[in-house]
Amino acid sequence: MNKKHIGRMQYFYHSPSSKLPIRDVLNEQGEGFKTEPHIEISAENFLNPCFQPNINLMKENDEKYLFLVTTCQRPEFEVYHKKSVVGFIEQGSFGINEINKYKFTHTIGLTKIVNFKDSILLTDLGYKNNIRNLIFDEERTNKILDELNNKENILEKCINEIIKLDIKNKTCYDGKIGFKCEYKNECARGILNA
Repeated sequence: MNKKHIGRMQYFYHSPSSKLPIRDVLNEQGEGFKTEPHIEISAENFLNPCFQPNINLMKENDEKYLFLVTTCQRPEFEVYHKKSVVGFIEQGSFGINEINKYKFTHTIGLTKIVNFKDSILLTDLGYKNNIRNLIFDEERTNKILDELNNKENILEKCINEIIKLDIKNKTCYDGKIGFKCEYKNECARGILNA
């Protein structure tokens, strides 16, 4: 069966300490030490059920893309305080994780992340900046992919930045009570940090 060529928005908090579009690993925005998107293994909702209905609906509706959206916290960038699409996870597989007897779904797939200068403002796609949940139709999905696919994939740079900032490893649960990482040997964080 063919996946639907549409995308779902998945919002995450940007780390103000970074010029790269990575999650807030230092809790600088006061919303917690963010584990998602868990780009180290190209996943979303791997360690925490962040906007879990999005992942469940992506699976149920067989949607092809999860578009990663954040609000830039760096005043030197043109996209400062604006929501923009900074990358995507293409549907690959789904799994169930359990932490402290709570089960939730995650998705893992081909991941691409671009610099803020190459990101796409939600307003340029015809949406309001304050929107937090939406589905991109096929036309907008194609527009996003056309623009992002011509830009450098900085996924490895972003992982290195997470390693650099998260020195206490607060956004990786391997070895902690209630969680065993099945991707430990494949994790880019572990490989790049070796």
